[in-house]
Amino acid sequence: MIENLATVITNLMSAIPWVGQDIVESNNFTNSYITDYCLSSILPTIGTVNINALKKGNKSLRSNKEKYLDIPASFLSFLVGLIDGDGYIQITKTSKGFIAMKLVISIQLNDISTLQYIYSVLGLGKITIYKDNKSPTCKLVINKTDLQEVLFPLLLHHNIFFLTETRNNQFNIGMAILKQDIKAFDKIPNINAISQTFDLPSNAKNYLKLDFFKNWVVGFKMASQFPGLIEYIQKNPLLYKTVKDFKKICSNRKTYYVIKRMLLEQQRKNNRHFSTYVKPKNNEIVVWGSNLSSTVGIGRFTKQVKNMIQLPRYQKSVIVGILLSDGHLASTKPHENPRLEFKQSYKNSAYVLFVFSIVSHYCNILPYLKKSIRKDKIHTALAFYTRGLPCFNELRSLFYVNKVKRVPEDIYNLLTPVALAHLIMGDGSAKQYGLILCVDSYSIVEVVRLMNVLLIKYNINSRLRYHTPTQPLIYIRQHSMFILQELVKNYMVKSMMYKIGL
Repeated sequence: MIENLATVITNLMSAIPWVGQDIVESNNFTNSYITDYCLSSILPTIGTVNINALKKGNKSLRSNKEKYLDIPASFLSFLVGLIDGDGYIQITKTSKGFIAMKLVISIQLNDISTLQYIYSVLGLGKITIYKDNKSPTCKLVINKTDLQEVLFPLLLHHNIFFLTETRNNQFNIGMAILKQDIKAFDKIPNINAISQTFDLPSNAKNYLKLDFFKNWVVGFKMASQFPGLIEYIQKNPLLYKTVKDFKKICSNRKTYYVIKRMLLEQQRKNNRHFSTYVKPKNNEIVVWGSNLSSTVGIGRFTKQVKNMIQLPRYQKSVIVGILLSDGHLASTKPHENPRLEFKQSYKNSAYVLFVFSIVSHYCNILPYLKKSIRKDKIHTALAFYTRGLPCFNELRSLFYVNKVKRVPEDIYNLLTPVALAHLIMGDGSAKQYGLILCVDSYSIVEVVRLMNVLLIKYNINSRLRYHTPTQPLIYIRQHSMFILQELVKNYMVKSMMYKIGL
């Protein structure tokens, strides 16, 4: 069959004047052409590659695609899950009205090893780092030519497809553009008029029947636990540490190991499973939010996973309390999800670790030491910050106006005994005959609002005092201390009990 095909091709080539006799009579050329033809028929290029795309970067058509067939289907399943979570197929209009297409995976810079691993397997695209002091990111961008020559044909060959509706629609539009050779952006048909390359499963049971679903889930939800990525990081530690050396999370090695031992028991609960079914350890009913384990070191979360995270009542009250004191919500840009940041003097490290143990479910790194110089003295503090999460947006809208922190107007409902306990532990100052709340960063109107809530909701009497003429304080009188003690003592760490006279 191959010999007959070779004879036909040789005869056809000899009939073309510009080919020349020397080329036609070369057996090596004929055999190579046949091999490339057969392989390209397995991974055929989708549509027509623009000649300008070939000139750019001195590229050429990949007629020999044998090496791409060696890419495991498990990796492609993982990759599709990652794209479903943190990627997109971008189809835009150029200044001249033409179509620009590319695939983009965008993640936090701390997880750049994930993109390096993908590039090492695929050999496609370009990794770009976007440096930002608060939220640096990195992107892997795969251009249109690579999509139509390699990636899309690989997905068709292995029958692997996107499982989110948004990404599936983007893929179908991209396929229609490539197959129909559409050049003008205005000529792109409506999504309803485009045939589906793959049909999404009709129910949950059918999703589980997909051969690639298990690895898709790993890429979609916990990419850092993919076996191939773990092995890559172990073999390439220097690439993995280009962004941040894990050992430098704490500037003091002893502090790092103390914190690590404290969280060891919680981290043991985070055993990751790659099966679609995980047998529960027990059938006990627990209060939602009471069994949230630490996610330190697990790695990045996809956008969909972040959107599913909610704050239980207790954790929300803790955060309200520290926001009223020394905590704050920060984000690089207004449209980005904020993260919670909290810092206390090193002498209060027991309290910082207590708070961290409560909110470690929302953190990616351990607390760290932070040094600063004030009045020619070195001050050491223990600090931590959480991931940037959508669940913090509600609190940001309540606590911040024009980037300035305030006492929320709805403080009556927000100031629970738990929140009050953390306000005292963060900003309380013990006095011989009462307690001072150092809320001098707020306006007088906001401080009076807080005093009214203490009186109306908890029958706690307080007086207005001043640190400076523009910095008000709250003084809780001695005869109200017993009420305060009974209200908050169960929610306070032992090292802070002295602030309420216990």
